[in-house]
Amino acid sequence: MLLLLPAALCCLCSALVTTATQLTQDKLFLSRGVEKSVSMSCGGTEQCDVKQVYWFQKKDGQPFEIIIQYNLENEISQSSYNHPDKDDFSILKTDSGINLIIAMTKAAHSATYYCACYKEVPHRSGGSNKYMIFGSGTHLYITNDRVKKPTVGVYPLASSAHPEGRGSLLCVASDMSPPLVRFSWKRQKEGGAVEELPDAEGEQLEVRAGGHVATIRVVDRDPVHSYKYWCSVQHEGKTEDAPEQQEVAAGGRPGPHVRPWDQERLLCLMYTVLMGKSLVYSCGLGLINLTRPRTVHRP
Repeated sequence: MLLLLPAALCCLCSALVTTATQLTQDKLFLSRGVEKSVSMSCGGTEQCDVKQVYWFQKKDGQPFEIIIQYNLENEISQSSYNHPDKDDFSILKTDSGINLIIAMTKAAHSATYYCACYKEVPHRSGGSNKYMIFGSGTHLYITNDRVKKPTVGVYPLASSAHPEGRGSLLCVASDMSPPLVRFSWKRQKEGGAVEELPDAEGEQLEVRAGGHVATIRVVDRDPVHSYKYWCSVQHEGKTEDAPEQQEVAAGGRPGPHVRPWDQERLLCLMYTVLMGKSLVYSCGLGLINLTRPRTVHRP
């Protein structure tokens, strides 16, 4: 186990470098029926020092596979890779970016799609190193099942893992079809207006299992005012709110509606799963950076 730690840290550091600057993919989730068309966008390509944009496909439990590349200078796409469905994909250049197009969807297209390109870091002694930057990814879900809206609930979690002044709230979305949702949070101070909370970078953990999706939001307790929190999920263009709110008392912890022993187990499980997924993803990005410069074919 100790021997694996340096390699894991190396992969993680490499991935952190690649994600310091990102391309933009405005849709995190898309769902389509079979034999439909879909377009996935990629912006921010002015950051690309090597004027080629690549689209990758990533299925659960499988490595990244390159689908197609697009030359920003001569506006020519190339799909001479060994992807089994390479003929299903094409590129459309727009004012906002480089879009990946599937004209006729099929079940095998369910996956997460990432756009990427190379940046260069100059050396003091001359020359440069290349590293790959990625978009955040667009998860495409292909199904002919009827749309079923999610059931949403928000619950308090009290945990000794947080210092005084902080707490955690759990939001769960379940029984939806397709199983693709995006969480958002609101809060209201006693006697005050409702305010939207921004996305919590580093303060929100998310786990997906089957048709259930759960997220833990770390909240700061106000020393003077109590706040009521509730969560919402965006699903198929519509927003579903949790029917109940959870109050975070001034200077206190969220109410103990869940047994402390179960709270600790749930937090531990979710942190462990998230760390494992993050490590696998990080190592994958690190390996891509080590191998792609030697294997990419340039027109």
